Amino acid sequence: MNVATPLRSYVVGLNLIIGPNPNDIVYLEPKSKPALSDAFIQTLNSRVIRDDDLFYAALVGLGSFGFIHGIVVEAEPVYLIKRYVKKISKSVAFELANTMDFKNSSFTIPGETDAQGKGNRPYHYKVFINQYSDEPDCVVEIMYKKPYREPYPDPFPVIKESLFRDLIHLFVKLAENLPKSIPWLVKRLKDTILPTVNEETTGMLKEIFWDAPYQGSAFACSFGIHHKDSEKAMQLLGKLTRDEGPIPGIFAMRFVKQTKATLGFTRFPITCMLEIDGVLWKKTASIMSLEEYSRRMIQVLKANNIPFTMHWGKSADWEFPGLVDHMYPGKKATWIAQRQKLLSTEMQVLFSNTFLKTVGLDATA
Repeated sequence: MNVATPLRSYVVGLNLIIGPNPNDIVYLEPKSKPALSDAFIQTLNSRVIRDDDLFYAALVGLGSFGFIHGIVVEAEPVYLIKRYVKKISKSVAFELANTMDFKNSSFTIPGETDAQGKGNRPYHYKVFINQYSDEPDCVVEIMYKKPYREPYPDPFPVIKESLFRDLIHLFVKLAENLPKSIPWLVKRLKDTILPTVNEETTGMLKEIFWDAPYQGSAFACSFGIHHKDSEKAMQLLGKLTRDEGPIPGIFAMRFVKQTKATLGFTRFPITCMLEIDGVLWKKTASIMSLEEYSRRMIQVLKANNIPFTMHWGKSADWEFPGLVDHMYPGKKATWIAQRQKLLSTEMQVLFSNTFLKTVGLDATA
């Protein structure tokens, strides 16, 4: 069964424009699992390339494998998600994070068990951690996949009022309207701000995972960790945040399936995405900058021999020396070689960018 990822549509083909010539419109897919017939691809006026190594490199191309003209996805029939929000002990939450053994856990949800009363592994598991609180409990979000049926209750009245979905929205509004509120906010975080909850709702993916509504001066950092290291990593980064902060945000852990992408950040068999979200702040004599905090998190994980990746689209110290080699041992050269195989030297320069140069993935630099 799947753990965590809310998306069940997989990219299985890429239609790329890699140059100015007619032959530079290509359709790329893995040779081991072709998705489209040659006859259908001809209707796209594209040159077909079936190559596993090239496809999985381009899957996380960071904008440098040409223009993405289209994608092919493999989807499945529509289904529903049953969402629960519960408060459980941190020890149980971390045990589940470390083991993914829901069957033998002391925590179960009535109706979400097998014939022997053992807990089923959920479709999605997320743990909210307030690193400033000594409270023995934490909030978890657990979801189970259900067959589609009609009618079902409108999920939005519950989802829209969920404190856990709108917590960062609240932080942002506080920071915008009360610029000097960061110390006050951190003090409030030391208290119990996450109430006891017992939410239940059912809906489709587009309803349960609707877009976050907030805009403004927010930050988000996200590390990919092997789920067996999740508790240790959380304790280390939580301690850093308390001792060298305070940082105005809280942590969450969600658990995601492994990707085949060469530089995919969910590279572990089950990846724990360890995230901290909060509001931006200005460096002071007592609070380090976001850049310094991002660097310290990398240093702490490295010092404690915890392998990690980082979400390509979130805040991070991307200038940290040797970062890509450390996150993806042996993969950097493979990724660069595949890009060189697809693009001419001229097009490699054209489709390069500052970020690619910063992380050392631009072989033309």
